[in-house]
Amino acid sequence: MANLKVLILTNHLELSKAIERYVRYVCNAETYYGIYKNNTIYDFKEIYNEISIFIIECYRYYENGGLRNEGIKVSKELVKGGKRIILFSVLPSKDKINYDFYWDIIKEKLSEKVKKVLESPPPATKDLEELEKLFPDYSTVSSHHHSQK
Repeated sequence: MANLKVLILTNHLELSKAIERYVRYVCNAETYYGIYKNNTIYDFKEIYNEISIFIIECYRYYENGGLRNEGIKVSKELVKGGKRIILFSVLPSKDKINYDFYWDIIKEKLSEKVKKVLESPPPATKDLEELEKLFPDYSTVSSHHHSQK
């Protein structure tokens, strides 16, 4: 995978670093990473055009407990520009997700997913719109529960 450049964007620094190390050593890639709290894809504008694959976590977590499928929203813009993506979620889905660009972190090796994505054309926007339905936004998560006595 010569001249492979990968940008990783997740919710947690340690997760971004772990994926970065794996991709750097196993895929022999030049890697960059960030976290949602501090970065957007566009913070990397000096290398944006050189990136081969963007590895992005589907959800962004907010301190109020909300979840937004920001990774999917950003990916729709990336694929319009011809970029290749790998999306993943640490949250399970009840649905079987079968897209070349979606990494099932339990069942698939990331190195195999990277190879598959490089061999495939960028996904269609409609595929991301379908995936977005499986990962809806959640604006808030209640911090208190009501119980009956």
